[in-house]
Amino acid sequence: MEPSPASCGLRFRLADAPGDETPGTLTVHRAAGEPPTGWPEVAGREAAARGLTVSASPAGDRYLMCWDDGPSFLLSGSQVTVHGAADLTADELSWYLLGPVAAFWLRWQGRFLLHAGAVAFSGRAVALAAPSGRGKSTLVAALVGRGALGVADDLAHLETGADGWRVHPAAPRHLLWPDAADRFTPAAGVGAADCRWDKLAVPTAGRWAPADRPLPLAHLLLLRPAPPGAAPAVTPLSAGVAAARLLANLHAGWYGDAAVRARDLARTAELAESVGAAELVVPRDLDRLDEVAAVVERHAAGEAVR
Repeated sequence: MEPSPASCGLRFRLADAPGDETPGTLTVHRAAGEPPTGWPEVAGREAAARGLTVSASPAGDRYLMCWDDGPSFLLSGSQVTVHGAADLTADELSWYLLGPVAAFWLRWQGRFLLHAGAVAFSGRAVALAAPSGRGKSTLVAALVGRGALGVADDLAHLETGADGWRVHPAAPRHLLWPDAADRFTPAAGVGAADCRWDKLAVPTAGRWAPADRPLPLAHLLLLRPAPPGAAPAVTPLSAGVAAARLLANLHAGWYGDAAVRARDLARTAELAESVGAAELVVPRDLDRLDEVAAVVERHAAGEAVR
């Protein structure tokens, strides 16, 4: 892991590495001993399904993320204390920090995150939103292999401002299931590396957006598995339907009280209304991956794809 890796507009600094604690930087400490116990759990079924327990301190100013068979991360302001990580390599630690830890911290700070991959064409991003296992990462890898610029593998941090919606580039990596990874590793010329969630880390070949340069969001595609024999296609969605489906694809959507959920609803409605969204029907057959990628490319270029 590099001394100060970044993902989604957030940077991590190892406590023993040089660097300043600037805004947007979390300092990571490795600690001996056990993490706090007895705090009430706040995570929902989505987290539990991944072997993750999230609990909050009585004052609600600290959170503890514990994996059943892995390390624990205590989040307190801009400090992250890692317990039970003595056997983890720096790269293995980065799989936690740049993925679920970054996602939860950003969500805690009120940021807007989607379960979505993203690529860019001519400096404008296309987000590909879907629940886990729908092929987001595989499609991103295919598009990057065809010349697109990678922006996000599975976690998209979006924000809006005077110039519209933007996407903060995530860490440069493709995390793929083994059957999908086999399609890309031979071309990359290197072997894939095991990572925490039984996926494989496939090189990005350097085609990835710089971490400090958010890109304007031009298109939003919501992936849906195709019926048997169906061809990939893009169909526009109404703002109401798109907002409802986006709400179901929030990253760490289980977190927050009624006020947070009201804010989520307002943001998804604004995103669906201002950017617009369409449904991308995706065949499950990996042999049709280039066909799906071509449909995305034509959609990004403004061509009607039916």
